[in-house]
Amino acid sequence: MKLPRSRIKLKRTGAFVTKKVCGSTSKKKIGKPIRVRAIGVREHDNVVFVEIRFKTECGRYLNQLFRNSALLPTHRKAIQERLADLGYEWPQDRPISKALLDTLCGTRRPSRRFVLVRAPGWYSDDVLVFPDEAFTRSGSKIDVRIDPETDAHIGAFLVGKGSLKGWQRYREPRSQIVGHARVHRRGVRSDVPQAVEYGFLRDQLV
Repeated sequence: MKLPRSRIKLKRTGAFVTKKVCGSTSKKKIGKPIRVRAIGVREHDNVVFVEIRFKTECGRYLNQLFRNSALLPTHRKAIQERLADLGYEWPQDRPISKALLDTLCGTRRPSRRFVLVRAPGWYSDDVLVFPDEAFTRSGSKIDVRIDPETDAHIGAFLVGKGSLKGWQRYREPRSQIVGHARVHRRGVRSDVPQAVEYGFLRDQLV
């Protein structure tokens, strides 16, 4: 297939290649859904990350984070290999597979944004981040997540299970926030946070 006359389109139903033939346009599915879902910033060093969402050969939807530099033409192979390891089926035709990868990495950036923080704790004196969930009293639309490159996801629980009631008593009067907070299992809706309190919550959860 002559790629200069072809065009890769990424849709929610899959990846397609279109080609004009005798004045009409043909469309052929070449892969399962894949797209750049969100752009994020790691708050302590301002490194930019991209989140790619894709459908595996087993039918599951997964999200994978990459540093923004992975989208450079010289580094894109790492994205292809990583997603293949996680179950994404790339086209067996090399030119088509490369065109799909280039389209994915060169697509216009989405409006969805998130912030990566180093550990559970308080941010902006408004957001309380736990390893698997977070609490907030604001209504903004920014996700706050724990950086997957750190071990903070388990650090808060190394000294025991703890309890929310015990933490509330320890953190008085901030515990009032918890009773009125909105809970988001996959991130927090909040203003872009600036860290005001670092470290694990291990001392507060026992």
